[in-house]
Amino acid sequence: MRKLLLVLLALIAFPASAQVTVLSGQGSDGNLVSLKACDQRKVFDNALTTSTPVLLITGVSAKKIYVCGFYVAVVNTTAVQFTEGTGATCATGTTNVTGPMQSSANSGIVMSLAPFAVSFTNTAADSLCIVGTTGQTASGWISYTIQ
Repeated sequence: MRKLLLVLLALIAFPASAQVTVLSGQGSDGNLVSLKACDQRKVFDNALTTSTPVLLITGVSAKKIYVCGFYVAVVNTTAVQFTEGTGATCATGTTNVTGPMQSSANSGIVMSLAPFAVSFTNTAADSLCIVGTTGQTASGWISYTIQ
């Protein structure tokens, strides 16, 4: 418990723009991997379509997008989905990052804010987009880092 408290205090002590590797662990391949802390956030309010994803986070060369949490609110019943790809709307090399997440009217979808990030893009330099039911609007926030 004391170690967890020290880690959390260390996270608070660093500025939001700092890239921090707090801990490391062993991946499924046996190699050491670092746990990533989120240092960026974005608020969004976008009209959705079923055919064209909306860009949320622009990819960076040779880096992946890692997410600590998100909240997506919708007014009407809809399904939203995160995708990755390149181009202004992730239209090239589009891959689904999540399955369709169904939400009822006047509710939201949440991935709780975790202290460490999970990879949301499988391909380095890919952008992160959101797609949903045409004519709907998705509002919310996403906490992330790019490394």
